[in-house]
Amino acid sequence: MKQDETVHAKLPLKDAIRHQAASEQLSVGQLDELLAMQRDVLVEAPVKRSKLPVWLGAVAACCVLVVSLFIWQNSTQQYSRDIALEVAGNHLQLKPMDVETQSMTEIRRYFTQLDFSPVRSSLLETQFDLPENLMIGGRYCSVKGVTATQIRYRGTDSELRTFYEVGYDEERYGHIPDIDKGETPQELMVKGVKVTLWVEKGLLMALVADM
Repeated sequence: MKQDETVHAKLPLKDAIRHQAASEQLSVGQLDELLAMQRDVLVEAPVKRSKLPVWLGAVAACCVLVVSLFIWQNSTQQYSRDIALEVAGNHLQLKPMDVETQSMTEIRRYFTQLDFSPVRSSLLETQFDLPENLMIGGRYCSVKGVTATQIRYRGTDSELRTFYEVGYDEERYGHIPDIDKGETPQELMVKGVKVTLWVEKGLLMALVADM
Protein backbone atom coordinates (compact mmCIF):
# COMPACT_ATOMS: atom_id res chain seq x y z
CA MET A 1 0.00 0.00 0.00
CA LYS A 2 2.82 2.40 0.76
CA GLN A 3 4.31 1.67 -2.63
CA ASP A 4 1.03 2.61 -4.32
CA GLU A 5 0.83 5.90 -2.38
CA THR A 6 4.39 6.76 -3.49
CA VAL A 7 3.47 6.11 -7.11
CA HIS A 8 0.32 8.23 -6.84
CA ALA A 9 2.24 11.15 -5.37
CA LYS A 10 4.56 11.25 -8.36
CA LEU A 11 1.81 10.95 -11.01
CA PRO A 12 -0.43 13.78 -12.28
CA LEU A 13 -3.97 13.68 -10.92
CA LYS A 14 -5.52 12.30 -14.11
CA ASP A 15 -2.89 9.53 -14.47
CA ALA A 16 -3.17 8.74 -10.78
CA ILE A 17 -6.90 8.21 -11.19
CA ARG A 18 -6.32 5.87 -14.09
CA HIS A 19 -3.65 3.99 -12.11
CA GLN A 20 -5.99 3.66 -9.14
CA ALA A 21 -8.78 2.54 -11.43
CA ALA A 22 -6.59 -0.18 -12.84
CA SER A 23 -5.50 -1.39 -9.41
CA GLU A 24 -9.01 -1.34 -8.02
CA GLN A 25 -10.51 -2.67 -11.24
CA LEU A 26 -13.06 0.19 -11.57
CA SER A 27 -15.63 -0.05 -14.29
CA VAL A 28 -15.59 2.35 -17.24
CA GLY A 29 -18.62 4.17 -15.83
CA GLN A 30 -16.96 4.66 -12.44
CA LEU A 31 -13.84 5.96 -14.12
CA ASP A 32 -15.86 8.49 -16.13
CA GLU A 33 -17.55 9.67 -12.94
CA LEU A 34 -14.19 10.29 -11.28
CA LEU A 35 -12.90 12.24 -14.26
CA ALA A 36 -16.11 14.28 -14.36
CA MET A 37 -15.65 15.15 -10.68
CA GLN A 38 -12.13 16.33 -11.49
CA ARG A 39 -13.42 18.63 -14.24
CA ASP A 40 -16.12 20.05 -11.95
CA VAL A 41 -13.53 20.94 -9.32
CA LEU A 42 -11.33 22.69 -11.89
CA VAL A 43 -14.27 24.65 -13.32
CA GLU A 44 -15.83 25.70 -9.98
CA ALA A 45 -12.60 26.83 -8.32
CA PRO A 46 -12.03 30.02 -10.38
CA VAL A 47 -15.73 30.96 -10.11
CA LYS A 48 -15.57 30.93 -6.33
CA ARG A 49 -12.41 33.03 -6.39
CA SER A 50 -14.01 35.64 -8.67
CA LYS A 51 -17.00 36.32 -6.40
CA LEU A 52 -15.00 38.16 -3.74
CA PRO A 53 -13.49 40.88 -6.00
CA VAL A 54 -16.93 41.61 -7.54
CA TRP A 55 -18.47 41.98 -4.09
CA LEU A 56 -15.66 44.24 -2.92
CA GLY A 57 -16.00 46.35 -6.06
CA ALA A 58 -19.72 46.88 -5.42
CA VAL A 59 -19.05 47.95 -1.82
CA ALA A 60 -16.31 50.36 -2.94
CA ALA A 61 -18.62 51.91 -5.56
CA CYS A 62 -21.36 52.42 -2.95
CA CYS A 63 -18.88 54.06 -0.57
CA VAL A 64 -17.68 56.46 -3.27
CA LEU A 65 -21.30 57.37 -4.11
CA VAL A 66 -22.21 58.06 -0.47
CA VAL A 67 -19.12 60.20 0.10
CA SER A 68 -19.74 62.15 -3.13
CA LEU A 69 -23.35 62.88 -2.15
CA PHE A 70 -22.24 64.00 1.31
CA ILE A 71 -19.65 66.38 -0.13
CA TRP A 72 -22.13 67.74 -2.70
CA GLN A 73 -24.79 68.36 -0.07
CA ASN A 74 -22.39 70.14 2.26
CA SER A 75 -20.97 72.33 -0.51
CA THR A 76 -24.49 73.27 -1.67
CA GLN A 77 -25.51 74.24 1.87
CA GLN A 78 -22.37 76.36 2.23
CA TYR A 79 -23.09 78.19 -1.05
CA SER A 80 -26.60 79.04 0.16
CA ARG A 81 -25.37 80.17 3.55
CA ASP A 82 -22.73 82.45 2.00
CA ILE A 83 -25.39 84.09 -0.19
CA ALA A 84 -27.75 84.47 2.76
CA LEU A 85 -25.07 86.12 4.89
CA GLU A 86 -24.22 88.59 2.14
CA VAL A 87 -27.77 89.70 1.32
CA ALA A 88 -28.69 89.84 5.02
CA GLY A 89 -25.73 92.13 5.66
CA ASN A 90 -26.81 94.44 2.83
CA HIS A 91 -30.36 94.50 4.16
CA LEU A 92 -29.26 95.45 7.67
CA GLN A 93 -27.08 98.33 6.42
CA LEU A 94 -30.14 100.11 4.98
CA LYS A 95 -28.16 102.16 2.48
CA PRO A 96 -30.05 104.94 0.64
CA MET A 97 -31.96 103.98 -2.51
CA ASP A 98 -30.49 104.94 -5.90
CA VAL A 99 -34.01 105.47 -7.18
CA GLU A 100 -37.27 105.91 -5.28
CA THR A 101 -40.29 104.49 -7.07
CA GLN A 102 -43.31 102.24 -6.75
CA SER A 103 -43.17 101.17 -10.38
CA MET A 104 -41.45 98.08 -11.78
CA THR A 105 -41.35 99.85 -15.13
CA GLU A 106 -39.27 102.62 -13.57
CA ILE A 107 -37.00 100.03 -11.98
CA ARG A 108 -36.31 98.44 -15.39
CA ARG A 109 -35.72 101.84 -16.94
CA TYR A 110 -33.23 102.86 -14.25
CA PHE A 111 -31.15 99.67 -13.92
CA THR A 112 -29.31 99.63 -17.22
CA GLN A 113 -25.94 98.39 -15.91
CA LEU A 114 -27.15 94.84 -15.37
CA ASP A 115 -26.67 91.83 -17.63
CA PHE A 116 -30.35 90.94 -17.13
CA SER A 117 -33.68 92.74 -17.04
CA PRO A 118 -35.26 93.03 -13.57
CA VAL A 119 -38.56 91.15 -13.30
CA ARG A 120 -41.26 90.90 -10.69
CA SER A 121 -41.34 87.53 -8.98
CA SER A 122 -44.63 85.66 -8.89
CA LEU A 123 -44.00 84.91 -5.19
CA LEU A 124 -43.86 88.51 -4.00
CA GLU A 125 -47.62 88.96 -3.99
CA THR A 126 -48.87 85.38 -3.72
CA GLN A 127 -46.57 84.18 -0.93
CA PHE A 128 -45.07 87.27 0.71
CA ASP A 129 -47.96 89.74 0.43
CA LEU A 130 -45.81 92.39 -1.25
CA PRO A 131 -47.81 94.05 -4.04
CA GLU A 132 -46.04 96.54 -6.29
CA ASN A 133 -47.51 99.57 -4.52
CA LEU A 134 -45.55 98.66 -1.36
CA MET A 135 -42.24 99.20 -3.20
CA ILE A 136 -40.03 102.00 -1.87
CA GLY A 137 -37.22 101.99 -4.43
CA GLY A 138 -34.07 100.20 -5.51
CA ARG A 139 -30.29 100.37 -5.64
CA TYR A 140 -27.35 98.57 -7.22
CA CYS A 141 -25.53 95.97 -5.16
CA SER A 142 -23.63 92.75 -5.78
CA VAL A 143 -24.05 89.09 -4.91
CA LYS A 144 -20.86 87.02 -4.85
CA GLY A 145 -19.07 89.69 -6.85
CA VAL A 146 -21.71 89.98 -9.61
CA THR A 147 -23.67 93.21 -10.11
CA ALA A 148 -27.22 92.77 -8.83
CA THR A 149 -30.24 94.81 -7.89
CA GLN A 150 -32.01 95.16 -4.57
CA ILE A 151 -35.55 96.44 -4.33
CA ARG A 152 -36.91 97.54 -0.98
CA TYR A 153 -40.49 97.10 0.19
CA ARG A 154 -42.35 98.18 3.31
CA GLY A 155 -44.81 95.45 4.23
CA THR A 156 -48.32 95.89 5.52
CA ASP A 157 -46.83 95.37 8.98
CA SER A 158 -44.51 98.36 8.34
CA GLU A 159 -41.47 96.05 8.41
CA LEU A 160 -38.87 96.43 5.68
CA ARG A 161 -38.19 93.68 3.14
CA THR A 162 -35.30 93.66 0.68
CA PHE A 163 -35.64 91.74 -2.57
CA TYR A 164 -32.55 90.79 -4.61
CA GLU A 165 -32.11 89.66 -8.20
CA VAL A 166 -29.01 88.53 -10.08
CA GLY A 167 -28.36 86.30 -13.09
CA TYR A 168 -28.25 82.69 -11.92
CA ASP A 169 -25.05 80.69 -12.44
CA GLU A 170 -25.05 77.32 -10.69
CA GLU A 171 -21.26 77.05 -10.74
CA ARG A 172 -21.00 80.34 -8.85
CA TYR A 173 -24.01 80.05 -6.53
CA GLY A 174 -24.47 76.30 -6.16
CA HIS A 175 -27.82 74.59 -6.55
CA ILE A 176 -30.73 76.85 -5.60
CA PRO A 177 -34.35 75.58 -5.80
CA ASP A 178 -36.01 76.52 -9.11
CA ILE A 179 -39.72 77.23 -8.65
CA ASP A 180 -40.27 76.97 -12.41
CA LYS A 181 -39.42 73.27 -11.96
CA GLY A 182 -41.77 72.87 -9.00
CA GLU A 183 -39.04 73.11 -6.35
CA THR A 184 -39.65 74.77 -2.98
CA PRO A 185 -37.74 77.95 -2.01
CA GLN A 186 -35.00 77.54 0.59
CA GLU A 187 -35.24 79.38 3.92
CA LEU A 188 -32.29 80.26 6.14
CA MET A 189 -32.05 82.18 9.42
CA VAL A 190 -28.91 84.33 9.63
CA LYS A 191 -27.96 87.53 11.45
CA GLY A 192 -31.40 87.63 13.10
CA VAL A 193 -33.32 87.81 9.79
CA LYS A 194 -35.01 85.29 7.51
CA VAL A 195 -33.61 84.81 4.01
CA THR A 196 -35.58 83.00 1.32
CA LEU A 197 -33.69 81.85 -1.78
CA TRP A 198 -35.05 80.58 -5.09
CA VAL A 199 -34.50 80.65 -8.85
CA GLU A 200 -37.17 82.01 -11.19
CA LYS A 201 -37.06 82.95 -14.87
CA GLY A 202 -33.32 82.26 -14.93
CA LEU A 203 -32.59 84.67 -12.07
CA LEU A 204 -31.38 84.00 -8.54
CA MET A 205 -33.80 85.75 -6.19
CA ALA A 206 -33.56 86.41 -2.47
CA LEU A 207 -35.95 88.03 -0.05
CA VAL A 208 -34.74 89.22 3.35
CA ALA A 209 -37.29 89.90 6.08
CA ASP A 210 -36.87 91.08 9.65
CA MET A 211 -37.92 88.52 12.26
